[in-house]
Amino acid sequence: MREKRPNPSEERSETITPEDLGYEARLAPARVTSLSVRGDLTALEPPLIAIVGTRHPDGEGLAMARSLAEACAKRSITVLSGGALGIDAAAHQGALDGGGRTVVVLPSGLDKPYPLRHRAMYSRAIERGGALVSMFPAETPPTRWTFPRRNELLASLCDVLVLVQAPSSSGALLAASFAKRIGRRVLVVPASPGDRRGAGCLALLRAGAALCERSEDMFAALDQPDGPLLAHASTRTRAPRPRTRARTREDAVAVAEPVAKEKIERLPPLDPAQLACVRALEDRPLHPDNIGERARLDPAATRAALITLTLLGLVSERSDGTYIRVRA
Repeated sequence: MREKRPNPSEERSETITPEDLGYEARLAPARVTSLSVRGDLTALEPPLIAIVGTRHPDGEGLAMARSLAEACAKRSITVLSGGALGIDAAAHQGALDGGGRTVVVLPSGLDKPYPLRHRAMYSRAIERGGALVSMFPAETPPTRWTFPRRNELLASLCDVLVLVQAPSSSGALLAASFAKRIGRRVLVVPASPGDRRGAGCLALLRAGAALCERSEDMFAALDQPDGPLLAHASTRTRAPRPRTRARTREDAVAVAEPVAKEKIERLPPLDPAQLACVRALEDRPLHPDNIGERARLDPAATRAALITLTLLGLVSERSDGTYIRVRA
């Protein structure tokens, strides 16, 4: 008779604080007050490499994620991912098949592991010395607001994050963008220019991320003694520059025209949606909904444009959820 695997929601869990792990500074960006952990707490000890990507990869992307995770397992490095379909699942499976440990950072509570079809994989992860981790109460279902918070926790936990195939609007790209902002080392598997599944990867590379062409690239990043691969983006809002106040309309035109021309020339190549969002933010910080209204874009196009602009260092998200233009 086939042995029944335990349901991960029925296994024992414990609640800990960042202080219990000595992770106050590490988890501060994710605004974590407590974590629920099911499995072995030592799985959260560094080094930790996150491997993330799209839910709809091709065979090459799946093979790359699995290969990178297996290489981590052989070096006894724990692999983090979000448990989702596609690249995340391939990363978890690669770590397990390689005899290593993996940590699943859930977008839900421990009693509502998501997605349900991965329950057997989650149980296997726990059996192999890994863990399930959540920042939400046990009965919390996955919702629109829990996924971004999960991405921030995953990015904060890791030492290195590797992005494997991500379109221009995806949770994986948001995780990589957040990791960049808080100074984690971020690597990107290169994509074909015409493949929309890799559009986010190309945007991140243009923003200065390092290439990940083989597993040795990950380990080189992990062994780097100091400084992130990407410049640490400042979270402080820059004070607006003082404007010259012209006394006449003619003076105003004479002053404004060269300045406007200079701003346009300094911008890197942008598509129409990205340029519209930049222009919408010229005078004050705005919420994404207001940016979309000004730019005449739907929510998905606005979010995709803001992700790329953040990666390029042209805009910055503030703690209240609004975006502000970053000036050189």
